[in-house]
Order: sequence, then structure tokens, then C-alpha cells
Amino acid sequence: MKLPLLAGLTVLGVLLAVAAPATAGRAINYPVTIASGVAYGSMLSARRSADTVQYIGCSLNSPDATHTVRYAQCDAVNAQGRRLICDTTDAGMIATVQSIGAYHYILFRVDAQGRCTAVNTWISSDTLP
Repeated sequence: MKLPLLAGLTVLGVLLAVAAPATAGRAINYPVTIASGVAYGSMLSARRSADTVQYIGCSLNSPDATHTVRYAQCDAVNAQGRRLICDTTDAGMIATVQSIGAYHYILFRVDAQGRCTAVNTWISSDTLP
């Protein structure tokens, strides 16, 4: 009688172990932060924030029918509603914006005229869901 119960519990334990999602490893919350001339944070952290304010992202713009990217724009809003935005026509920064994916961390720097002076992005295991 105890053998079938033990076998059943073993099978149940194996099924639960296989069905449980893996949560090992470091996962860090990177909220949108805005300081003097710089904004940074992860898109996933902004999306999952408790507030409905945080945002960070970059866009590519082709304002005419040629569909050629003319400039990129990065925009961020922190939890307090402070916003920082910049534009760039720099080919290297446009290429960086083109590489941004769903779970990337973004950092951009802005000069006094609202131009991007740097756009950086990365993805690592701690930025994934």
C-alpha cells in the first residue's frame, strides 16, 4: 500500500519540477532614471513598473517616401514624470537604435540643444523576464 503512494508522490514531484519555470540567476529591476543630461533604464522594468508613467525607448524616423532613416529619437519619462528626449542623425547612434530589442537596457545622453551625444544599449541575462 505504501509503495503506490510513494510512487505517486515521486511522479508528482517530477512533474512539478519539470513544469515549474526556471527562475535561477540574477534579475535586476532597472527603473527609468533621469539625471542631468542622461536617461537610462530597461524597457522591461518600465513596462512592469507599478506606476503608469515610466517609459523609455527610441524610434527611427524616415519622414519622406524614400523610407530612408533620417534620424533617431530617444525618449524617457521617470516615475515622477520628468522627461528627457533627444534626436540624432549620427549613423552610429542610428545603428545602435536599430539594434534595440524588447528586453534591452537603454542609456542616452543629451546636450543643451536636445541632441543625443550618446546612445547605448545592451541585453544580458539580468534584463530578461
